[in-house]
Amino acid sequence: MKMKTSSAIVSNDLKALSKKLRREFDIVANDIHSPQRFQWDWWHLPGRYTHLRTPAATFFTDELHEELATALIAYGRKHLGCQNISPMWLSNYVEGCEQRLHADRPHGPWAFVLSLAPEKRNFQGGETMILRPEILSLWNQTTVAGKSFEEEDIVERIPAAFGRLIVFDPRLPHGVSRVSGTMDARQGRLVVHGWFTQPQPFVEGPLSTKAANQSLLAFDEVMGSELQDGVQSTGTLAYRMEIDRKGTTRKVTTLASSLTSANVEQTNREKRRLLAVVKKHFIGWKFPGAKKPSSLTLSLSIGN
Repeated sequence: MKMKTSSAIVSNDLKALSKKLRREFDIVANDIHSPQRFQWDWWHLPGRYTHLRTPAATFFTDELHEELATALIAYGRKHLGCQNISPMWLSNYVEGCEQRLHADRPHGPWAFVLSLAPEKRNFQGGETMILRPEILSLWNQTTVAGKSFEEEDIVERIPAAFGRLIVFDPRLPHGVSRVSGTMDARQGRLVVHGWFTQPQPFVEGPLSTKAANQSLLAFDEVMGSELQDGVQSTGTLAYRMEIDRKGTTRKVTTLASSLTSANVEQTNREKRRLLAVVKKHFIGWKFPGAKKPSSLTLSLSIGN
């Protein structure tokens, strides 16, 4: 049995900014007299977490921290339909550091990890581990079908490559594999992490908020009518509607989905059903015309 569906969204959109963050970290780490070197917390909860951590806002300069927050918020709005982020942590993993599998609720609908580890890594381990959603229906896929499985079939491991942004559903059990090979914080698994928050509609372009809200209010009624029998899966979905100058929605795209249930096939059916409902409403809705096209990003929380 091979279950290779990715549990995460992986992006390199912030690689250029990662270089600036890494450069500032190196300046501090290489200055043995820098007061910032003394702010690390050794976060050790036996059997759960072991690593160094500090609030990102107190480590980086105000300007660079603001640039990072702005970039992440822009990413969340564009790709996830989330309006904000939680306070960010800067964490460092050296010899013996790890995070055991755990789940996060209710910090936000999406978690993120931005790797600032050295481009040439001298440590082993440090992968982000995420339990694959298919584990929920594992009994049917193994016991009933008489198939076996290995760890790689149920746990996805994503290496800490420099500049890599990993976004995933924090309800899924996740962790960090044990790091070995270095006691030097400058060579460790360095990451910025937190959560995307406040899933709300987001408009880009001249489309007025009033016009968007009118459509969204009508969509609430459509959802209530179309989904009277309910949805068995839970999670968050984000869609983007591309609206032309005449006010016609030309394209509806699913940006991200964490919808899941104990029945994979049922979840897939419900994803298709929800997309059909979104398309039916927005493609049939007439927005006011404008001089330029607009886009409307919509985030739906189902059963949360």
